[in-house]
Amino acid sequence: MSIDAAAAKRMDLHLQGRIDRGEIPGCTTHVWLHDELYHSNALGWSDVENSVPVTERTICRLASMTKPIASVALMQCYEAGLVQLNDPVSEFIPSFADLQVHVGVQGLGLAVTEPCRRPMTVHDLLTHQSGLPAGKRGLGGPGGPPPATLAEMVADLSKEPLMFQPGTRYSYGVSTDIVGHLVEIVTGAPLDAYLQEHILGPLGMTDTSFGVPADRRDRLAVAYMAMEDGLKIAEGPFGGVPAEHPTYFSGAGGLVGTAIDYCRFARMLGNRGTIDGERVISRKTLELMTQNHLADGHTLPEFTIDSLFTEYHGIGFGLGFGVMVDPARAQISGSPGEYFWTGAFGSLVFIDPSEDLAVVFMTQALPFATRQARLRNPYGWRELRALVYALLP
Repeated sequence: MSIDAAAAKRMDLHLQGRIDRGEIPGCTTHVWLHDELYHSNALGWSDVENSVPVTERTICRLASMTKPIASVALMQCYEAGLVQLNDPVSEFIPSFADLQVHVGVQGLGLAVTEPCRRPMTVHDLLTHQSGLPAGKRGLGGPGGPPPATLAEMVADLSKEPLMFQPGTRYSYGVSTDIVGHLVEIVTGAPLDAYLQEHILGPLGMTDTSFGVPADRRDRLAVAYMAMEDGLKIAEGPFGGVPAEHPTYFSGAGGLVGTAIDYCRFARMLGNRGTIDGERVISRKTLELMTQNHLADGHTLPEFTIDSLFTEYHGIGFGLGFGVMVDPARAQISGSPGEYFWTGAFGSLVFIDPSEDLAVVFMTQALPFATRQARLRNPYGWRELRALVYALLP
């Protein structure tokens, strides 16, 4: 299968330019067409200060690219009859039975709340329509250090009022941690063990886990922040070396892994749930997951309360994935029905079923340069799509 050599060179030069300008430390790109590797690159550094080249085996923090994996795990439980999308979450987590919703403040800043008009459902969690306070708890949230376990996090969250009535708005974040905990509850296995047995192991994702064993730490990329004056090493909850044996298995953002591992997951999605004869999830379940599930057919800008998503015109959200509804409204190359997600460190996966296309882009730089830059071009996914689609015959 021939490729447009000029377009491939243009992609690599563009990405190298971002590296040279100090916007990202390095990156890998894998473009799979008809489940064949169509184009790939490995550019720049996994450790800028020590000039360590990035490779497809560099271990990266997947951040929110964990969410599609955790969502597929819960939908495997759906296929097994262990959970239904319209089940109230309180059936599995009793402390969620009497949640309150924040509606304002009075007097000396005291919160005013009202009861939920209907129970929060499993569907609400998978679509981030739960009302749970984004970032309030969970891995690296601003509320302080993360809890020791998902169960502890859930206990904390059950004491907090929701930000809105379930199913009425979109707020991104901690809901997928609850998704991961539901997997634990309905299967009786810790999330790390479940993923290893049912997704990571079957797919051969040997370097993907919640921790970084000592014998792999030399392959862990340094985490950076992209600032106005160049790259800075990330510190605090966003930087550092993940624990070797963590106890908090964040379905929202806790996995680390390599580009070549994530390609196995992306290729499985692109192959309608199977790879090398191994079925991970059914074609029909995946079709359900990758429709727009936002209430009344809304897209993200008119339904979200998060400023980051106000520029996602023409984009909806499914069960763990963003979903392209209208490329013309989005003003980017793509196809209706394409689905994707990104991670906080700039990585991206997207699948275009109509083109039989799967793409994995990995980098390790938090895009903190300016808020306006993030809103205009979050994580570079607009330009990357233009570069990828220009490659196609």
